[in-house]
Amino acid sequence: MYLTSKMGIIGFMRGLANDVAQDGITANSMLPGLTNTQASVSQAEGQKRATWEQQAIKQLGEPKDICRYDSVLGKR
Repeated sequence: MYLTSKMGIIGFMRGLANDVAQDGITANSMLPGLTNTQASVSQAEGQKRATWEQQAIKQLGEPKDICRYDSVLGKR
């Protein structure tokens, strides 16, 4: 489910980017992996393990990691 939902977002964003490019608009998305948040702490161990196994980079993200890139995308 994890990988399927990420691929759906990627497909949607590519389509959106193609649709609005002629108007000079860019479309970006962020798809972070497992992140050290209150929501991930409350996930069942089996669900966390399945998500972890599907991540390309085996590293638990921190909210500050996401905010750093989100602020860059927001300025464009």
